[in-house]
Amino acid sequence: MRPLVVAEFNVLLDPFPDSYEGYLIRTDFRIGVQIALALADDDLADTEKAATALYLLYGEGVPRDLNLAFKGLRWFMKGGELRGLSTDDEEEDDDAEGEDIFSFEYDALRLYSGFLKTYRINLNTARVHWFEFLGLLADLGECAFSTVVSYRKKDTSGMTPTQRNEAEKMKRKYALPRRLSDEDQAKIAEFLDALPTANDKE
Repeated sequence: MRPLVVAEFNVLLDPFPDSYEGYLIRTDFRIGVQIALALADDDLADTEKAATALYLLYGEGVPRDLNLAFKGLRWFMKGGELRGLSTDDEEEDDDAEGEDIFSFEYDALRLYSGFLKTYRINLNTARVHWFEFLGLLADLGECAFSTVVSYRKKDTSGMTPTQRNEAEKMKRKYALPRRLSDEDQAKIAEFLDALPTANDKE
């Protein structure tokens, strides 16, 4: 049996934190977004992802105890919530694989318009704590962002053929771009190199 979920931070009782175990952290939602993008960047090695994420969160004051530093990183990215009482449960959650249903990169404008429509928050200029941002994101009302996400995660089992075809059509239309393989990138580069240039025409 999994242990009960515990939360170290309670928004109803506690001020939004600006430190973790005595180490100052950078709390603006843009930091959380940058960390998420860095951790998802396939162009970075795992060590580069980790170093980038820790530097973004702690600035120049990264804890020397890396176990503590990474625990703080997980705590921050989850909005102050620990999934369980043991580190095993935390690792299990971190390793869980699932299909991405939104991207801070490709859905940025939809998120911007959604927050502006629902909360009158201009994400281009506002200062919002990452924890607050996550809470608001989870309760975002009807908008382009929530509509697109609903298309991406729609379960087509049990639908009629017509309904399934329509749902799959919308899934394809709003699917997140897939990363090209190294082989595909090489083929594209080879094709572009073979195209005539302005100098060739002269």
